[in-house]
Amino acid sequence: MKRTLAIAVSAIVLLPLLGGCQTLRAKLGNKHDAYKTSEQARPLEVPPDLDSPNRSGALVIPDVGPAASTSAVSDSAVPDALIVPASAPPVDAQNLAGDGIQVADSLASTWRRVGLAIERSGVATIQSRDEAARTYEINTVGKKTRSPGFFKKVFTLGMARDKSIKSAVALRVRVGGSDGASTVAVEGAAGEAGADAAAQVLDVLRQRMN
Repeated sequence: MKRTLAIAVSAIVLLPLLGGCQTLRAKLGNKHDAYKTSEQARPLEVPPDLDSPNRSGALVIPDVGPAASTSAVSDSAVPDALIVPASAPPVDAQNLAGDGIQVADSLASTWRRVGLAIERSGVATIQSRDEAARTYEINTVGKKTRSPGFFKKVFTLGMARDKSIKSAVALRVRVGGSDGASTVAVEGAAGEAGADAAAQVLDVLRQRMN
């Protein structure tokens, strides 16, 4: 009797426990399978417009037509009035044959300009001037070469060289010709030093009077 009663009591106690386990298992099972129906677990779908390259008009490269041809302007298209022949700039002082230059100026103006050029350049010292004769007496220096003597060459075993020395020179600058075509000449250039001095004076006058 007692044994039967114990079995009955155990059955009564176990039945609710078994029902609770089934309920708990059902709830837990549903939670584990919930991820299968979530939005994050769904497979990605590629939009149809991404399967092929965009062929809209915005990406179409237009056809480039032939480049415009450039035509060179011929000389015949330029009016004759616009075609100006090139000409050399005017020159006041020009070389003459010998020790002289030609100046496109009046005689009086050329004579004054020569005096100013000599004084301002310092190429020579004016000793006297004659406006009536249009001349200047000047003193300057010129270079000449001095070669070593025979004995000096012997004593130096041929090592002696030529020397360039300066020598005082007296010259005359004369203005001649005619108005509009004046000439300037250097006179009295004797020897090597005189020729060198005259060339220097003429070079300075040519530069100053241009």
